[in-house]
Amino acid sequence: MNENIKSEMQKHQQNQRLNAAELGYLWAQYLGDTLYVCVLGYFLSVVKDAEIKELLKKAHQISQTHVDELTELFSSEKIPIPVGFGEQDVNKGVPALFDDIFMAI
Repeated sequence: MNENIKSEMQKHQQNQRLNAAELGYLWAQYLGDTLYVCVLGYFLSVVKDAEIKELLKKAHQISQTHVDELTELFSSEKIPIPVGFGEQDVNKGVPALFDDIFMAI
């Protein structure tokens, strides 16, 4: 996590625990990003267009970074890490479901 963001969070929180609204938002964000990691991982395994592949790689990297940062936050706050989506939820052995251009949208 960006050190500047961490520092600002620590100053703002000052030993306060996350409230229910904040925790709910973070859990939803975690589930969404784990889903994106799975979907984008599948797209990367079947995409043919080089430009679209680079776009998908960047989006996959951003989502994975979010998952890593949220996992770190949950761990540091001693909050159980949600069970998100994972490799078991994706069958990468199937043909492409969409055209490359649709994957970029």
